[in-house]
Amino acid sequence: MIVSIGGSVIKNYSFFIFTKLIIFYFLEDIIKNICYYKKCFMLIIFDVNGIFRDVSDLLWNSYKFAFNKFNQDFSLSKEELMTLKLLPSLHSSLHFINAYLEERKDLARLINMSYEDADNLGYMLSRKIHKDSKRIKFNFKQYFLKEKSKQIPGERVLLLNHLKQRHNLAILSNSHINGLKQDLNDIFHLFDIVLTPQYVSKKPHPEGIEYIIRKLGKTKDETIFIGDTFVDYHTAKNAGVKFIAVSNLNANWFKEKNIKTIKTIKQLPNIL
Repeated sequence: MIVSIGGSVIKNYSFFIFTKLIIFYFLEDIIKNICYYKKCFMLIIFDVNGIFRDVSDLLWNSYKFAFNKFNQDFSLSKEELMTLKLLPSLHSSLHFINAYLEERKDLARLINMSYEDADNLGYMLSRKIHKDSKRIKFNFKQYFLKEKSKQIPGERVLLLNHLKQRHNLAILSNSHINGLKQDLNDIFHLFDIVLTPQYVSKKPHPEGIEYIIRKLGKTKDETIFIGDTFVDYHTAKNAGVKFIAVSNLNANWFKEKNIKTIKTIKQLPNIL
């Protein structure tokens, strides 16, 4: 009789512990999701191009100018161009120019492939050197830098000032530091740290994010990286931090990789 009662107590206690563990597991998951959307991030790291100003028109016009200068046709639409530029293999201007000279308008076929297949093919195409590639790149860069010196929209400057009151802000970019200072101009002082390849390894290496976290005394769980390409996505993934993409594109690759996207950084206060 005593054994029977004891067994019943043990079973009941085990069931109680098991139930608590299940509840704790689900609560922990819920809390993590709430934290993802409700101001748990104390450190926001930004990429620059495409984040503080929309550069899609500028990029498209720059490539069109550069190719036309050499009597080369540029037949990709703006959306096709921006979607292809999401790929790490086509992210740099020289690699994109090589791939375009190899495939022309047919380069857009990559968009209908899976992310891995598109990036692998993009890599193969972009490594085929063409005699005009470097000169086309020179014209692209000349046009891009000349037109890029437009001010960052005022509402985005106000947003950064607002975010600065509650978060540490930092920048991690593959651009040169001198160009970045000119590009950011009046908002440069809002960032606690600005890192470029002159100081750390290029993205997607995680060194830059890890340095910023360490220097500002934060944790990976408190950190989020805001970018606009898969180079940025892989950087965040390699560093073990959350990532949000800023993009107007309806690229299937975002859904394929389950990447959260917003159309503009003006949406950030609603999810941080």
